[in-house]
Amino acid sequence: MLNERLREARKQKNYSQVYVAEKIHTSRQTVLRWENGTSVPSIEIIKKIAELYDVSVNYLLEIPESQTSHAPTENHDKAIHPIEKKKEYQFEIFFYLIITIISSFIYPLGIIVSLSALIWSRNKKIPKLFYIVITVCLILDIINCAIVVNGMLFHIGDTSTITPIE
Repeated sequence: MLNERLREARKQKNYSQVYVAEKIHTSRQTVLRWENGTSVPSIEIIKKIAELYDVSVNYLLEIPESQTSHAPTENHDKAIHPIEKKKEYQFEIFFYLIITIISSFIYPLGIIVSLSALIWSRNKKIPKLFYIVITVCLILDIINCAIVVNGMLFHIGDTSTITPIE
């Protein structure tokens, strides 16, 4: 049913009812009523929700794609099976972890890559281990940055300023 699809699609995107309500310019209570099945959104709202959730209108309305007589919509290709999405995220997670770990050895680049990985992972269902590894890399990057800046400011390791004791 529509209400179940709305709730399922929202939870897959890890969106709150408040966030959805803000994006489609309605109240949280209205979104709650749609998900409970006590009311039904208009077709215009369903189109906005489908775009927000990256699914097709047909998916939300549980209409098999073969029953539609018109050309596929823009959102047609966005209706990806959850298992396929998980595989896609697994590759992206692996990619970000490797790049973050490698870049953490390069002074300014590590901070930028770690932060971009955290920003990318917002609103996605990502394993906690990903956040732990990225956070550890970010902390190491900040420590590395502090060491480099400290060395530049105080010339640590510069033996030219040491005078011998006579």
